[in-house]
Amino acid sequence: MELLAGLLRGLIALVGHVVAAIDWSALGRGRRRRRRLDRLERGEPVAVPGVLKDPELTGGRRQVGRLCLGDGPVMWQDKDKAVVFAPGPLALVTADESEIAFRSEDGRTELRLHPDEAPYVLKALR
Repeated sequence: MELLAGLLRGLIALVGHVVAAIDWSALGRGRRRRRRLDRLERGEPVAVPGVLKDPELTGGRRQVGRLCLGDGPVMWQDKDKAVVFAPGPLALVTADESEIAFRSEDGRTELRLHPDEAPYVLKALR
């Protein structure tokens, strides 16, 4: 009986450690990104999260917002406003598994996106 109780306590401790180690927010972000990618593949309007640094649109500071892709021009939407986003040609600056950064030719505009969504954004900006 003691052996069974010890095994049960060990199992409960193991499950507790596994649950604590899971990044639940990353699982949710991944699920939302997969849904956005599905909608992008179908050509539906989508708001892609990103970080923008632009003198006119963000006052030269990095700001979290969304690029709204769909019918019409690409729009940059932050918590206060939505404006047309047309930075011109963007060049790849850095890339890793979680983020790709692009910069405009004049260096004034910088855009950071998730690597899975970047091709769709670049296509919409052409």
